[in-house]
Amino acid sequence: MNIQNYNALKNYAFECLNNNKFECSHVERVLNYGLILLKYEKQANRDIVIAACLLHDIGKPYAFDMPHSPKGAIMAKDFLNKMGFDSAFVNGVSDCIATHSFRKKNPPESLEAKILFDADKLDMYGSMGIVRTIYYMQNEAIYNIEQGLPIKPQKDNLQSFYSEYYNKIKAIPQRLYTNKAKDIAKKLSKNMEEFMDNLVEETEYNYKKSKSIFDDFIK
Repeated sequence: MNIQNYNALKNYAFECLNNNKFECSHVERVLNYGLILLKYEKQANRDIVIAACLLHDIGKPYAFDMPHSPKGAIMAKDFLNKMGFDSAFVNGVSDCIATHSFRKKNPPESLEAKILFDADKLDMYGSMGIVRTIYYMQNEAIYNIEQGLPIKPQKDNLQSFYSEYYNKIKAIPQRLYTNKAKDIAKKLSKNMEEFMDNLVEETEYNYKKSKSIFDDFIK
């Protein structure tokens, strides 16, 4: 891909995302992971993967009538056609974007689509995954309380960061397709699980240690 087309795609993606720094930095990290995976998946069409990584979330601000993945696929196809790309390239990029979400009903099939899926999910994993999840769930509970104590992540079936971590983030490695992505996930998991163990321990200490003091001070 030449630099002119790269810049045009990147600028369009950032404009679609209203130059939101949080979302645009996610696009950059997904592209970075995509490039890393391309070094190991040499049969993949590099230009399709690069374009798909740049455009994969453009549907987010416009997903009123459908999920952002199919919306973004439609928008990408329209933009790429206007840029004059051939139909094979346009359809390849659109297919990647349409199948990059977590929904199991429409899984990625092409190698390029699997690379985008893995690159996107790697940025939802590890320490960055925790940061992004807390950001998106800033109006939700970090944990839920039962009998005066925080419910552990593996037992929390209510809406909370704890349950999102255990039921979605922690399960990401099982959904990855490429060997390199699985290898990266193993490295990311150490810091992530260590952080969560510390968070649970600190939170439990806060509630348990204060309970007897509360009962003594407030009657």
